[in-house]
Amino acid sequence: MRYGTAITLALAALMLCGMSTGTYASQQDAEHVPSPLQDVLVPNAYYHFVLGYQAELLGDLDTAADEYALVIRADRSSAYVRTQLAGVLMKLERNEEAEDVVREALALEPENIEALTMLAQVLNSQKKSREAIEVYERVMEADPENDSLRLHLSVLLASTGDLAHAEKVIKPASDDDMRASGYYYIGVLAAGMDKIKLAKRVLKESIKINPSLDASYQYLGIIEQKNGNFRKAEQYYLKALEINHANIGVLENMSQLYMDNDKPEKALEMERALGTMEPGNADPMRKMGLIHMNLQQFEQAAAQFGKVLELEPGDMEFRFYLAMALEEMQRFEEALGHHLILIEREPDNTKVLLNIGYLYSVLGQDERAAETYERLISLKQDVPDFYVYLARNYINTDRDEDALRVLSDGIALFENNAEMHFAMSIFHERSGNFDDMVAHLKRAIEIDPRHAEAMNFLGYSYAEKNINLKEALVLVKESLSLKPGNGYITDSLGWVYYKMGNYKKALKILKKATGIVQDDPVIFEHLGDAYIATGNSAKAKEAWLRALESHEKTGTEEDLPERVEQKIRDLENQ
Repeated sequence: MRYGTAITLALAALMLCGMSTGTYASQQDAEHVPSPLQDVLVPNAYYHFVLGYQAELLGDLDTAADEYALVIRADRSSAYVRTQLAGVLMKLERNEEAEDVVREALALEPENIEALTMLAQVLNSQKKSREAIEVYERVMEADPENDSLRLHLSVLLASTGDLAHAEKVIKPASDDDMRASGYYYIGVLAAGMDKIKLAKRVLKESIKINPSLDASYQYLGIIEQKNGNFRKAEQYYLKALEINHANIGVLENMSQLYMDNDKPEKALEMERALGTMEPGNADPMRKMGLIHMNLQQFEQAAAQFGKVLELEPGDMEFRFYLAMALEEMQRFEEALGHHLILIEREPDNTKVLLNIGYLYSVLGQDERAAETYERLISLKQDVPDFYVYLARNYINTDRDEDALRVLSDGIALFENNAEMHFAMSIFHERSGNFDDMVAHLKRAIEIDPRHAEAMNFLGYSYAEKNINLKEALVLVKESLSLKPGNGYITDSLGWVYYKMGNYKKALKILKKATGIVQDDPVIFEHLGDAYIATGNSAKAKEAWLRALESHEKTGTEEDLPERVEQKIRDLENQ
């Protein structure tokens, strides 16, 4: 029969718990039941117990609880069934009911070990630790050889902070595995209470008892890692992996340990191992992708983020990271595609919209870029950068009226914003309004004395006009001190020295600038001018030709070819 084994076990259990056939649905039995229960007497109690037992085996706990309850109504004398029911109710997290039922069992059989153990478990699940400890101690007196109960009591004592008593309870355990586990749990709990010396001692004791307990090595590693002892932590983790190479927790701990100690390549090894063990888990791929991003290994990062999305297409956070990695690789169309998916999900996500605006700009889709920046401003009027980005878009597309409108609105709202004034200076420079340009650059520097771009722009503009050269030199030097190694500012410094007539110094600095920025036509033009000023015609021509080549590649400085070609002709006609 299909249920033969379960029924046999169930009947045996009923016989062991003392249920006699005389306790079921006869009128004679009913006379011995208190009157409140006579109306709910249920016939076939064996049958209901079997149904409950079978349901419990199959994981149908609600049915098991209902059937056991029917048995109890029929036979109020069984402590066993009440204990069974309490266990099911506890699994269902109906802990108060479980406590009531198991106390009924103990009222029937006060020394029933199973019922007492169940009561201790129920009390513990309700955070009634002290009461649970008292019950466990009572059980231990009755069954001192029960190492499983000894372990439970020890852990419970440790969780309440009574670590000394917890050690005393676990120490006599005859089962080495139980004793080692007890010391391990005491160590973990002691560490959580900042009892580090004690934690280390008992964890090491657990290893002495059971040298293959990788969890103890792992937790010793966690303690050392938390205290900044990198080498000790690593040694403990490696020992744990030697015992159990598939310990996922240790691999995760080691990955974090290596990241904290600036060893990203080692962290990647740990995450690769985790990925191999859990091919369906996207977390190692996430971490590998982020590590690659931090290392500026954008191609590898994009590959990992792509794998994350294959497993979890709805992960919008890592779709964003993928878009950023693609953007860094200048795969702008692909990056834009992912951002458009993101903005479809979250139409008002300003972070994503900002990236979309930028990508439209670099892809030459200026109208869409402007629409995106306008949308950003409509969503958040209190972010000055949005006005700056939109204004620069309009400046670059020769929409002067729109640029002036946006900048005027922005300055009215954010008078003390340096970037707003800097953008307005660019507008006036393009419009040929030198005095207005200077006024806004000075205002930007007044607001932000460390605004390197404004200092450089003002200093270079003075040099171009051949005015205020001493002030220009101070401005550009200060700018370069704020951004050392910047090729464009280095060029400005060289150009100021050129305008001041210090051609040798200018030449030295401009050569350095072309080594930093190798494709800027204006810098090569300046270099050629410095060479001609120092009497090196051949090098001057070479530099000017490089300026023309760079112009062909970049397309910047529309009037440069005519100007440089004239310089070459003049040189050749000498």
